[in-house]
Amino acid sequence: MIRLTLFETGKIIKKKSFWIGLIILAVINIFLLWYVNLPKEMEPKLSAYKAFQRDISGMSEDEKSKYVKDMYEKMEGIDFVNEITNLKSMGGMEKNIGESKLKENPDLFQKYSKMYKENNYLKYTDTLDAEDKFVKEMYREMNAVNSYHQYLEKVQNNKSDLNEISIFAENKRNDFSSKNIDKSALDYKKMDGVKTKFYPSKGVKGAMENNITDLILIMAVFLVAGGLIYEEKEKKLFYITRATAGGRGKSIGAKIFTSLICSIIIAVLLVGENIIFSGFTVGFGDVTRSIQSVYGYMESCLKINVWQYMVLSVVTKAMVMFAISTILIFVAVITKHVFAMYLAGGLVALVGALTYGFIPAYSTWSWAKYLNFVGILKTQNLYGAYLNLNIAGEPVSRTQLSLIVLLVYIIIGTLAAVIFFLKCNNMECVRTGITLHKRKKVPENLMGHECYKIMIVNSGLIVFIIFFMLIGYKIFSKQYNVSPMEEYYKSIMCKLDGDITQEKEELIKTEKARYDKIFGQIKKVDEMENTGQIDSEKANTLKDNLYSEVSFYQAFKRVLKQYDNVKSKKGKFVYDTGYLYILGIKDDGILDIFLLQTLAIIFLFYNTMVMERQKYMWGLLSATAKGKVKIIRDKVVICSLFTIILALLTVIIRIIKIAQSYTLKNPGASIKSIPEYSKMPIGIPVAGWIALMILVQTVVLLIILAVVLFVSGKMKTPMQVLFILVLILVVPLILMEMKIGVAGRFSLYGIYSILKG
Repeated sequence: MIRLTLFETGKIIKKKSFWIGLIILAVINIFLLWYVNLPKEMEPKLSAYKAFQRDISGMSEDEKSKYVKDMYEKMEGIDFVNEITNLKSMGGMEKNIGESKLKENPDLFQKYSKMYKENNYLKYTDTLDAEDKFVKEMYREMNAVNSYHQYLEKVQNNKSDLNEISIFAENKRNDFSSKNIDKSALDYKKMDGVKTKFYPSKGVKGAMENNITDLILIMAVFLVAGGLIYEEKEKKLFYITRATAGGRGKSIGAKIFTSLICSIIIAVLLVGENIIFSGFTVGFGDVTRSIQSVYGYMESCLKINVWQYMVLSVVTKAMVMFAISTILIFVAVITKHVFAMYLAGGLVALVGALTYGFIPAYSTWSWAKYLNFVGILKTQNLYGAYLNLNIAGEPVSRTQLSLIVLLVYIIIGTLAAVIFFLKCNNMECVRTGITLHKRKKVPENLMGHECYKIMIVNSGLIVFIIFFMLIGYKIFSKQYNVSPMEEYYKSIMCKLDGDITQEKEELIKTEKARYDKIFGQIKKVDEMENTGQIDSEKANTLKDNLYSEVSFYQAFKRVLKQYDNVKSKKGKFVYDTGYLYILGIKDDGILDIFLLQTLAIIFLFYNTMVMERQKYMWGLLSATAKGKVKIIRDKVVICSLFTIILALLTVIIRIIKIAQSYTLKNPGASIKSIPEYSKMPIGIPVAGWIALMILVQTVVLLIILAVVLFVSGKMKTPMQVLFILVLILVVPLILMEMKIGVAGRFSLYGIYSILKG
């Protein structure tokens, strides 16, 4: 049995296709790890966490606490100086507001104004916004970790408080909520001796909480499961092996064990890749500290440390892969068609994702949310959080139940595969259920045949779907938070929408008069304070109330700006926020989308021309009636069609996402009605400008396609094509992502985004 298992394992790991597939998945995983962690303008870089971790290394917890608190106090002072400086630089009413705020805390301004002017307050990042966000993140994490024992006391106090309430006391033995309270208190009581140490959580969470890696792990299962069964079915080896002494029971047993071994290998490699990436770029701090020391994992009732949590996570993910592989082996055993296994695996992943994504945590069906394969793959919930599921009125630990259910999945999948393998009569397989003898001759449908080669033989359709999902994820994961100030601006602009009228002018003048009156009252309070008529405490109270009434003044200034623009250009009022996002003026994610589109075109079509050269087909094709020219023309048409579809779908889903947060009204208004475009020489409608933007972006993508096809036609091997294309098309965009501005001269992004204004 051991020798047979080693033989089966050797068959898998010695295959070039296995390692090529695994390397491709690993490259995709590391690329996406790098991509999602690219530094944003207002976000701290990964190096900031690394440097901070290095600085606090060796400090005691009290020293760390003092160090972070000093950072926080300094940043609060710098923020105050920055706010006052910006307000005073605006002039007018804003200057008065700044001077009033300065009077409230002049000592704080004086203490940090020199540091602000000398610009020596940036220690871990390059901008004030990023430094502010980083410091506040560290301060929040430190307070949470250091208050762990207060958190435990709160759990016990909640039990006492809730049990004293009559409704809980009466139903204490029968009500799930009461039982859950008692169980939670008992579980947390065991954690009294746990000690916490503060380190940034970014490294640990970045390594272990990665949805993309989980998806890649599921995809990697196909590298193993199909090869264990279908290869022998294709070669009709089961007719021979099943007749041997160990041809049935030992054979399927060896295949199951091989699947387990390969699942562990793949999980270690892919998750290990995440761990190595996070370790080098961020760091983990003291890996012997308790899991409760990681911000966000305080709820855990497991007495494990960080490295034990990582090991448990890798093992759990490997077991989930193994469970899925047993199901796929079972499907491969009972079916003749290879696509059946892919269909089954896809359904398992899809059902798991939909169940996890759409069932609310508070639903009575929450057990289905957490006990499917996708739910169990999220080991941060299993080992870093606490939850009891309602099973027949009894609280049962999600962690324990998930591991039991995972074991049941493995047992059921293994038994099904073994039993049906012993009895199965499907000892052959076919690649497809479509009969090929009815296919039309190539000359009658040459374009269809070329489309089949590009999108099916070269797996172009799969690549298209993967990149479209990545682009969709990038777009829909962006949060458009509609602030109260934006709601105020929206409400006014929707009332003003359209041509200017006397009634609309009166509305604006009335609102402006209201603000002028309030600012006049603020100025009057300042004068009363300066002359000694009221003390500073009374003045601050009055001004706080008045400031609350002018909190939306910045949004109203946008209204005034559009009012002045409409009067001078004789345009129309337009609620423009949504259009500003669509056109890319208020959205910093356009470069990211362009990078994904470029990669999609490269991986879709890099092999389109070179594959004919590799198979020595050009000489033969040139001699046909249709000829080489028509074949190239059909290839270009097919590739262009899919490129146009990619461009249009990207814009459509962006508009859908933006329209969910911002109303898109009056698209027929002139583009010059939007202040950012007021100086444009032409006044085409907003919808026409968006259409022009789509056209420009599509043309740029078609130019990229032309470069891809040209290089593909000139190089001898696909790897040469990929290398050249990545060098000339992708590297400049990556350098731009890294804020190396000169790189933009060597890319088409400038043309792609030329209509941003």
